[in-house]
Amino acid sequence: GGRPRPAYLVRSSDGTVVNGELVRMGYAKPAIRGGSAGGGGGLPVGLADGLASLQREAKELGLGMYQRCDLEDGNGASASVAVVDFDNQFEPLDVTIGTRWGADGGTTFLQQKDDRAAQTIPPPNPGDTKGCSDFQTYEDALQWYERYFPWYGDVARLDRDNDGVPCPGLPHTTSQDRYRMKIPTKSKLGVTDPEVKSPNR
Repeated sequence: GGRPRPAYLVRSSDGTVVNGELVRMGYAKPAIRGGSAGGGGGLPVGLADGLASLQREAKELGLGMYQRCDLEDGNGASASVAVVDFDNQFEPLDVTIGTRWGADGGTTFLQQKDDRAAQTIPPPNPGDTKGCSDFQTYEDALQWYERYFPWYGDVARLDRDNDGVPCPGLPHTTSQDRYRMKIPTKSKLGVTDPEVKSPNR
């Protein structure tokens, strides 16, 4: 708990302050959290001011993140612009990276941030409304299966032999990003069914 403490790194071989080198080359910006400039919060006296001075020099020299390039518009006029706007590059994104873990080692995927909160809210029970013939690929069936299984179990009975592989007869997708191996994750590995969540209905 409490406020974060400022930190600095010193290379033991020559006493170089690593924070200062990164700022001097334009690869870092000084930020003091949990302390005050001029040595407060555990920083050596003058370090905060020194980092600020190094940042100004890096900006003036156009080093690292402060590099600029000349761009021409359609009328032949040119303007010098920053290569990267580091002050605005870390705006919140609408998506985040999630991971689905399985016997095949897991796969990463992009999901809307709102989906993370929605994971705690059960989807409506679809009932036994799908069959393997309703899906084009194994990955489509698996996506549907994994969406509802934690809440309602294998409600559409896509996994007939209860091994965690729904619709094993379907072909794989041709998309490498969506490909998932057909590896049994339950009874064939001696793993029992997970406890199905009990949504408020």
